[in-house]
Amino acid sequence: MAVERTRTPSDIKWLANELAAMAGEVERIDQEVKRLQARRRHLRGVQKALGGVANMLAVPQLPEVVPPVRAHAHFRERGGLFGFVRATLQSAHPKAVDALTMADLVIQHFGLTFATPRARQRFLHDSVGRTLNRLYQRDEVERLHDPTADRHLPGIWRWKAGALTLKRLRELSAEAEL
Repeated sequence: MAVERTRTPSDIKWLANELAAMAGEVERIDQEVKRLQARRRHLRGVQKALGGVANMLAVPQLPEVVPPVRAHAHFRERGGLFGFVRATLQSAHPKAVDALTMADLVIQHFGLTFATPRARQRFLHDSVGRTLNRLYQRDEVERLHDPTADRHLPGIWRWKAGALTLKRLRELSAEAEL
């Protein structure tokens, strides 16, 4: 005895797919709202703590007179540039990325524009270069160029692998001998 198969009409399939997609999007928005509410609570707490510091410095009126600014508008959020550069180097690993390429990627990702070539060059040095140096100071990336050799050549950077470097092995060896 064969079971008769019925076919779901395509319009009902389409409707079911659309309903599922809309429900998923609403769920995603609800999660984002919760995340933003938690971030808002955190930032309000930091704001209140900074107001307490203003009280200790004998300027209790400072929080009321300082106007809000969007200090990180270019990079969407505080730490946006740092996070993007870090993620780019991580995804490129084991390959290296030079500073000019990194600047181009940042400019494209964040949709930045510059009035002059000099402004773009300052951005490369001041923002991208300093971000790469901060990652280097935090021992997250390695420098594959000699910064004293030619200051006009772009730096070459690579995400630091978990393996120990020869320099670090020598340091550990010297510490063990003490």
